[in-house]
Amino acid sequence: MRAVGIDLSAEQLGKARERWPGVAGLELHRADALTHLEHFAHPEHGPDEDPAAVKRWDFEPDAWALMLTEHGYVDVSASVVAPPPGNRRAGTLFVRGVNGGR
Repeated sequence: MRAVGIDLSAEQLGKARERWPGVAGLELHRADALTHLEHFAHPEHGPDEDPAAVKRWDFEPDAWALMLTEHGYVDVSASVVAPPPGNRRAGTLFVRGVNGGR
């Protein structure tokens, strides 16, 4: 299995690497998710520059699902996973899609 995680935050990626070390097939990338996914849907159009900082919830889950579907991804789902018990209030945006061209 191959799983790809994408985040603009180097700190969040570091936490993910600490939480899931040695998971086979896990790839973590620092990038803007839509730009990164567009590269895989249309390889001739790669990202032109480093990702800019954006607010955490730039798009709602339904908007992510629609964008991926419009770019040829299938079996698309997007949801917010509730935070664990404790001080955290923000959940984790989880978006999944299979490249329809592969």
